[in-house]
Amino acid sequence: MYRTFAASTLLALPLSAALAQTKEPEERRVHATLYTQHSRVEPGQVTWVAVAFDIADEWHIYWPGQNDTGMSPIIEWKLPEGWKIGQPRWPAPHRYLAPGDLLDHVLEGRAVVLYPLRAPDQILPGSGAMIFAHVEWLVCKDMCVAEKQELMYSYRYVGSPGDPLPQTRDEDSQIIAAARAALPALLPRTGSPVRAAMNENGRLEVRADVPGELIFCPHEAGRAVLDVHGSCVSQTGALDVGFKPGDDRPVQGEISLRELDGKVHRYTFRHPSISSDELDGFETEPQKEQPNPGETKP
Repeated sequence: MYRTFAASTLLALPLSAALAQTKEPEERRVHATLYTQHSRVEPGQVTWVAVAFDIADEWHIYWPGQNDTGMSPIIEWKLPEGWKIGQPRWPAPHRYLAPGDLLDHVLEGRAVVLYPLRAPDQILPGSGAMIFAHVEWLVCKDMCVAEKQELMYSYRYVGSPGDPLPQTRDEDSQIIAAARAALPALLPRTGSPVRAAMNENGRLEVRADVPGELIFCPHEAGRAVLDVHGSCVSQTGALDVGFKPGDDRPVQGEISLRELDGKVHRYTFRHPSISSDELDGFETEPQKEQPNPGETKP
């Protein structure tokens, strides 16, 4: 697969400008759907919502990584007063190397982006609330197309004491549960075939205890990697990743190990460490310093 010159030019523009210059496609390459874990919620309840991208065969969208060309989807939420949305939880990407040695981290097939959503503490029983999501993305094959979609859902609040408790949307809940189960887990301190830690020189060392392909996909919000092409993939079970001097952002990304028999292990790594609640984007009570659950000694 290749990209045309016009596609490369499009990718150099902000996504809003790309959309302005690109006609609505005659045939949509990606269809976005909003899924909600619950239809009825209580005050202060945290529920999950998901934006699922169903991507046409041989096309791809972009994961928010340190990419050479592609931009990840923009998901803008419009919420009623008092509602809060957490940080997106993205499925694991894979490396996509195009002619010209252009490297991107992409998503194909069905990609489900998860968000924790918190209802306000004070709500009027029996009332409702509507949430909206404006979604824009680039989808690429041998060319790139900008697409967009508007999504919405209307919640109901639990009413009087006799009303049923928070009500689950069965089909949506199953989709969300499967997507959550497939998310890369925080790298555990023990019991994993992969170990990772920052060394005294400020480099990320990753080691695998079994043979296979070892990959680190650096997140766009994390510390800039000096050599994403060469240092972030290995067939020898060891990575040594250096970072741009002076960049004090957290080291952040996804680590994957594909064993020779095809079994894949996927983990989230972040230094300094972060809790699962913080990963979701909600504030938590201060805790005593703990060993980094995403950092194990190689």
